[in-house]
Amino acid sequence: MWSSARVFGTLLLFGCIDPLLQPCDEYVDYLCLCGPEECEERRQVFEGAGASLQETCRVQLACFEDADLDGGPCHLFDEGREEECAP
Repeated sequence: MWSSARVFGTLLLFGCIDPLLQPCDEYVDYLCLCGPEECEERRQVFEGAGASLQETCRVQLACFEDADLDGGPCHLFDEGREEECAP
């Protein structure tokens, strides 16, 4: 049986997990996928985000991902309702 540390180490070794990827990086990637016209501006805003902003990004990304389960990728953006996940 594999321990969680062994599984994590294996995934890290084979590049399946990026240990440097922060919640705001993932959040900006999502926003750029759904609304590419403001992508670079968003990257600049969230670059070097501190711990409290990282938590905000994590919560907002989870909100968008939950909405995507119901309506498909970028569901709220497609309907002009992205403010529903705003802080």
